[in-house]
Formats: sequence, C-alpha cells, structure tokens
Amino acid sequence: MTLSSEVAVTRRRPGLLVALFTLTIFTSALLLFFVQPLYTRLVLPQIGGAAAVWTTAMLFFQTVLIGGYLYAHLISRHLAVGAQIAVHLALLLLALMFLPLAVPGNWAYDAGRPVVLQTLWLYALGVGLPFAVLSANAPLIQAWYRQSGGPSADDPYFLYGASNLGSLIALLAFPLAAEPLFGVTDISVGWSVGFLLLGPMLLLSGLAAHRGGPVAVVAPARPADAAPLRWRAIGYWAFLAFLPSSLMLSVTTKISTDLGSFPLVWVVPLALYLLTFVLAFAARSPLTAARLRRIFPLALALLVFFALKPAVTLVHFGLLLVAFLLAGLLAHRLLYEARPAAQHLTVFYLVMSVGGALGGIFNSILAPLLFDRMIELAVTVALIALLLLSRPAGRTAGQTAGRPARQLALGLMLGALALASVLLPLPELPIDARTATYAVMLAVLGAGVVLFRRLRLTVVTAVVTVLALTLTLTSERMCVDT
Repeated sequence: MTLSSEVAVTRRRPGLLVALFTLTIFTSALLLFFVQPLYTRLVLPQIGGAAAVWTTAMLFFQTVLIGGYLYAHLISRHLAVGAQIAVHLALLLLALMFLPLAVPGNWAYDAGRPVVLQTLWLYALGVGLPFAVLSANAPLIQAWYRQSGGPSADDPYFLYGASNLGSLIALLAFPLAAEPLFGVTDISVGWSVGFLLLGPMLLLSGLAAHRGGPVAVVAPARPADAAPLRWRAIGYWAFLAFLPSSLMLSVTTKISTDLGSFPLVWVVPLALYLLTFVLAFAARSPLTAARLRRIFPLALALLVFFALKPAVTLVHFGLLLVAFLLAGLLAHRLLYEARPAAQHLTVFYLVMSVGGALGGIFNSILAPLLFDRMIELAVTVALIALLLLSRPAGRTAGQTAGRPARQLALGLMLGALALASVLLPLPELPIDARTATYAVMLAVLGAGVVLFRRLRLTVVTAVVTVLALTLTLTSERMCVDT
C-alpha cells in the first residue's frame, strides 16, 4: 500500500486519523523527554556532574524548545502545508547524521575555559538538531491536524494531553526501567531507531493535512474564537505558564533543602507538573476551572503553610505535593480554557514555552540575586493566590461579591489574625510549641479561606498579608541576631 492510499484510508475513517496524529505526537514527546536524561548521562563522564553542568543543560534544552516552537510558528504561518512537510522532513533527515547520540569525536574538555560555554557547545554539537526537530513537533502536529479535517479539527488542543502523557511516561521510564535494565549505549541505539521510525509517521500526518482541505467545524465556535489576539491575552497566557513552572522548581528546591537531596529528587514534582497538562488539556475533563477553584483555597492554605514552615516528614512531603498538584491543575486548566482559536495555536504554544522558561529564569537566576534567603516559594505562592481573581467564563467584572474596600479590610484582618497565632504565646500543650502555633495559624487561615472563599479579594489579601509580614519579621530577627 502506498503512502497516498494509506492517507486515503485514514480520511475515510476519522478514528484512524485521530489515532495517527495521537500516536505521532505521543511518540515525538516520548523521544523528546528521553533524550534529555539520556544525553546528559552520555556526557557526564566527559564534563563532570557539577551543579553548573546540570543548570546549563536545562538552560540549553529550554532555549532550544522555545526555538523549536518559534520555528513551528513561522513555517506554519508563512509556508503552505506541502512546503512545511518538505522543510521539516529535510531537517529530520539532516538530524539523522547526529545519530546514534554520542560525544562528538573532536570535542575535548578544556579545564582552562568556562564550563558553562563548553557545556552549551557540547550539547549543541551532539544533540542540538535532533532535539530542535522534536521540540517543534507538538505545535506543528496540532497545526497539521487542524488542516486535516478530522474530528474536532477546529480545536486540536486535546493532542497536547497525549503529548504530555508521552513526556510523563518517558520521564518515569528512563530512571525506573530503561537505565537499570540497559546501558546508555543500548538506550542510545534504541532511541535512534525510534527517531528514524518517527519520520514516516510525520510524513503520513503531513500528507493527511495536505489532503485535508478546509477545516471541519464540528462544534460551535467559542465566543473568543473570532477575536484578534490582544497583548493582554498573551500576557495572561505567559503568566499562567510561569506560575506552575516556578512552583515546580520552588517545590523541588524545598524538598531537597528540607528533606535532603536524594537521587532523582526532581522526578516527582516534574512528573506531577506533566500530569497537570495531561488532565487539564482534555476537552471533556471533569476538572473544569470552576470546580478546581472551589477546592483551590485549601491548597493555597497548605502552600502558605509550607512557604513558612519546613517540610520535615513524609506527611508534609505528601501534603506539599498535593497542594502543588491542585495549584498546577488550576493554572493549566485556566490556560486551556483561555486557549485561542486554532489559527493562533502556534502563537499560544510559543507564549507558553516563554512563560515556562521565565519560571526557570526567576528561580535559577533572579531569585538568588534578588533575595538573601530562599523565599522564591513564598513569592510564587503570593502570585498564585491571584488565580482566585481570574473571572470564570461568562461572568462580568461587576459580578464580584462584596465591595473591594471591605474585602481588602477583611483580608488584612484575617491575615493579621492568622499571623497573631504564631506571634502570641500559647498555653502549655503536650505537643511541641512550634508545631502547635503553626497548626493554629493553618487552622485560622484555612477556616477563613473556606468561610470567605466567595470573597476572592479577601482571600488573596489575607495570603499576601501572612506571607509578607512573616517574611519581614523573620528578616528583622535575622538582622538583630547578626
């Protein structure tokens, strides 16, 4: 059977068309997330495992990801589908020259040169082009599906859930299954075979888009679909993408600081981060923003608690991760519900990637320069509280319960009351005094958040008050002690 006849079969059977695009984007994401730990393992014997190496590697992958999304946006906007297929497959064939993955033979570590520059150059030479091709696939495949005329072609964002499912499986499979069972050399060969097999899948997907004709509209368009893009909407997408990214890194840092560093400490927060995409970017998911907003205040109270208190037990560890999961779900569901019409899909994903990268820049670069303590979790939690102020779909600004001035005053009082439970002496209790004070603070804040959850401005003000005053008082005590 020829490629043309196979495409014709998928056009007659819409279910096969959905399966083709889902499998293609899933496989691409699987390879994308496998290559990051794989290549890092390959180069560590050459360049070492210093913290600067790991940080630089993450910077490289994040930067190339943005470049891949930008490339997908440009070719989908300025080239016909046939030209897109030709350009993208040409780059994929060129990337085959870098397989199997290995340290370039002409590269050697120079102790006299900056390790950061050498790391960036090594990754660019060894894995730059294959990773760039893979990073462009998520938005490009969705743009092609929009052209295919398949089911829900006017709203192809459901494919992003399949993409993140592939990323999640790769993230867990590499350290838990692949690396213990196979050596990095065998994994590299297997990954190269998968990369080679991805080519025909991309070709079939592209041909389906090329032969698809007009975009099929199978559901009523959302009111915002016809509106042009506005800078306010773009900033909102970037902000929603920034919050979970920064919170994930903050939670990872807190876990490694409070519980101690252990192998793969970053896996669980990152896995939950990807899981929020899988659950939030589902068209028929019961986890709507309206439902998540009802339980979000409890997650917010827990995040405030752990922003001020060490997480020293496994129970604390579990509660912190649950709170992170709920906050990430709300942010990413709001992002999904704010998605633009499909013709702006590549812009949407480009802005998302920039917002996620800004989270990494804030936590890894700006926070150490701006703060003399690790308070990036508290700052991020204060920003996450603003999610309560986002308006549900169909609700106008004038439908907010209560007057703003009264809500602000009530929030200040609630925050001060919760903080007073920490500062005022408590009676003798058969448990540790510090635990008792934090328990009272959490109970007061949690009860207030639940009681006043409809007064969103009140809750946000209370959260910011507790965080700001506590960090200020702690800083003053540190200055007195020194």
